[in-house]
Amino acid sequence: MQPITIILANIEKAITNTHDAIAKATAHQNLIQNQYTEAKKESESAHKNALEAAWKSDQHLAMQALSQEVIQEKIANFFQFQIKEQVAIIELLNNNLLAWIEVKTALEKCILNLPIYNNTNNNTQLLITSFDEKIEQSLSNQELLSENILVERVKKLISEQQSIEVEKISLEHSLVLGEYFGFFLLSSSSYDLLSNDLGMDNLDGTELLMAIEEEFNIEISDAEAETIRTVQELVNFISFKLNKT
Repeated sequence: MQPITIILANIEKAITNTHDAIAKATAHQNLIQNQYTEAKKESESAHKNALEAAWKSDQHLAMQALSQEVIQEKIANFFQFQIKEQVAIIELLNNNLLAWIEVKTALEKCILNLPIYNNTNNNTQLLITSFDEKIEQSLSNQELLSENILVERVKKLISEQQSIEVEKISLEHSLVLGEYFGFFLLSSSSYDLLSNDLGMDNLDGTELLMAIEEEFNIEISDAEAETIRTVQELVNFISFKLNKT
């Protein structure tokens, strides 16, 4: 049987690896979103050229422009399909991250509740003492790292800002914390991502970020804000930041 220290270390490593995987998947999704946006711009430009050519009775130029519009729309649809795949991957990784955090929290609680016996097994005594010291060092963040408490604090901040009852805010609610992502959503009416939208705009997102930074004493960059799209992902991100401190 593995010592508890090794088990906890493996769990922490799994959490870190999952965070890294989410960051990479999100960066790839942002890249695809940029490509999607460019394809849509090219499509709109080609459509405009087709209309101008038709107005000038230039049938050949109009057909060329229409052909270009069709090609760009197909490219945009391809990128849109890839975006949906990335969303599914990130959602799966977020679920895995939640599971690891819950296991870690449960294990730490079990360790805190272990009685310390005066026995002759120095290794056992040393193991328990080592854990006590480690957990004592992180007591300032332990309450925050509790999933339920963290969720409630985040919901409370959103409730105060958006004038929405806490009970009506779910982890699946969408957020608009990144300016680029908000623009992407507005320009992609056919892209089904928003679920139970909280009605936040970019200004609301900025104000919420400032409130989050002040509440949890963390910093959130613009690039990091672009990766947060739901209440659940905001909770995951805060938990990640607190684990790093």
